[in-house]
Amino acid sequence: WRLATRHYAPPVQELTLPNADLVHLTLESQCRSQLRRITIRLANSALRKGWKTWRDKVANQKVGSLKLGLARKAFARLSGATLSAAWTKWMLLVEEAAKKKVAMKHMIGRMLRLQEAKVWEAWSLAAGELREAEHVASKRATLTRRIVLRVSRSSLARDMTKWRLATRHDALPAQELTLPN
Repeated sequence: WRLATRHYAPPVQELTLPNADLVHLTLESQCRSQLRRITIRLANSALRKGWKTWRDKVANQKVGSLKLGLARKAFARLSGATLSAAWTKWMLLVEEAAKKKVAMKHMIGRMLRLQEAKVWEAWSLAAGELREAEHVASKRATLTRRIVLRVSRSSLARDMTKWRLATRHDALPAQELTLPN
């Protein structure tokens, strides 16, 4: 504050006049008022500069948003046809993919049914062979049983015949009781 008053106020020499204090007070008040005006001007200048900068930015933003809006409209007009063509192509691709998916399902179904048919045929053949093997085994068992029964019956029949002959003909000698083999 004192430095500012030295610049703007003329140097004050001591006055020996009776009104020297009054002159000194007057000069001091003039310096203060001048200092206030300078300070206000500086503050107003900074405020004006800020206000002007803000107004310029707002104006630039308006111009920029206007240009951006015009660019968006132009792009929308240009891209409308492009979007339509792209959408149509996309829908064709989606439909084609769906058709391929259905065809793939049919093909996989055919392959699975073919595999099931092959498995069924193999199982049927194996079951038939097993059934035939069981039938052959049961026939063999039956034939074996019959043979065993015949053998046992024939030996039993021979023994029975010997016993009958032995019991009927007690009077016959032992030599006559033997049967030819």
